[in-house]
Amino acid sequence: MTWHAHMIAADLDFDGAPLFRRDFALETGHGDVVSAQLTLTALGVVEAWLNGERVSPDLLTPGWTSYEWRLRYHQYDVTGLIGNSNVIGLALGNGWYRGRLGWSGARGIYGDTLGAFAQLEVTYADGHVQLIGTDSSWTAGPSAVTSNDLYDGQTIDARRDRTAWLEPGFSSRSGRACTNSTSTLTHSPRTAARQCVRSQRWRR
Repeated sequence: MTWHAHMIAADLDFDGAPLFRRDFALETGHGDVVSAQLTLTALGVVEAWLNGERVSPDLLTPGWTSYEWRLRYHQYDVTGLIGNSNVIGLALGNGWYRGRLGWSGARGIYGDTLGAFAQLEVTYADGHVQLIGTDSSWTAGPSAVTSNDLYDGQTIDARRDRTAWLEPGFSSRSGRACTNSTSTLTHSPRTAARQCVRSQRWRR
């Protein structure tokens, strides 16, 4: 698989639970959408929405891994969620990457900056593929989460809870720029960069 997206990070920490968003419109002149596939991973844990709908019931995506070597990614069929005007939303948490981990209770064992990676591939009837990926054009902002940890649980401030950030055209004074992270995804096991490995669900 060819990666066109970049790992991105928020300019501010936002209590370790930033929200990311990106509006986009379908390209014209290529016929109907025949498929749409979202690839997702993170430095931390991530949940994704498309047009206000969760793309999956999965939790703690993409799971624990040896972050210094590889990142697992998940792929979701989101064809049924695509509209003419669209917004992708990502919510990050500390997870194993930056949360408390191990008997000593150490934090940030793998790194101190959360990162998000998403690549949406929309295929049209004529074979054209529109790519929407995380990059510096995305914006970040605060969520209702004020603290989060796998061991210690999650605290939210319900006064900050809102769903408008998942709607097309949303803007906020608290929105911040995103920066491309130095993390790199690659399939090659011969490079020092992180290898990207697709996660599979176990079936009996």
